Parts: sequence; structure tokens; C-alpha cells
Amino acid sequence: GNHLLQLIVFDNFNNFQVAETNFYSQEAGDIVIKDMLFYPNPYDYSETAKFTFVISETADVDIKIYTITGKKIKELSYVGCSSGYNEILWNGKDSDGDKIANGNYFYKLRAKSKLSNQKAEKIGKLIILK
Repeated sequence: GNHLLQLIVFDNFNNFQVAETNFYSQEAGDIVIKDMLFYPNPYDYSETAKFTFVISETADVDIKIYTITGKKIKELSYVGCSSGYNEILWNGKDSDGDKIANGNYFYKLRAKSKLSNQKAEKIGKLIILK
């Protein structure tokens, strides 16, 4: 869970300083995906699109993009995403190399840990608006 660490230090003249930091801890072996975001959303092809996320440990990552009706239109695979913040770029095109139509889409990010073989997934929404 989330924790706050506060350190209070005194010198010989009884002057003190206070420092604080927040941190997140979890059980070993659990893989966690946090702060997943598609940017820019809505996407209009004026710049490169990015899937951004924070992951708790090194993992292989797949991103599958689906229409509202559930048809898979694109799959992005990346081996060895490092723990911490990651960005995966996307050109906005489907599996055939065509720009996708205006509308709402879903994406599913799946991660499989390289260390523990644990799996995690999250679902997000993106909008195409040309």
C-alpha cells in the first residue's frame, strides 16, 4: 500500500529539519500496472500517439486495440519493458496499415513478468477524432 516516511533530524544546537517522502510497497511476485494513459486522447493524427504506464517489474507487454463491437484491429507487442515508467508509440494505423476511423475504441494492456511469470492486465478507452 501507500506509505509516508517522515524523518526529523536535530543538530547539536537543537535545530531540526523535517523531510517526508511517499512510497508504495507490494508483496514480492505481484506485477502491478498503474497510471495507464493513452496520449493524446482524443487522437487526431497531428502527433505520435503514446500508451504510457507504470509497471512494477520487468515484463513482456502486449497492447490490443478493439472496436466497440469487440473486433481486434491492432496488436502491439514489446519484449522487456522495464520496471517503472514506459511509453509505447503507435502510429494510429490498424493491422492493414490503414488509419482507423473516427470513434471510440478500447485497448487492453497485458503484462507478463519476466521474473515470476505473474500476469496483469488493464483496459482503457481511446477516441479517434480527425
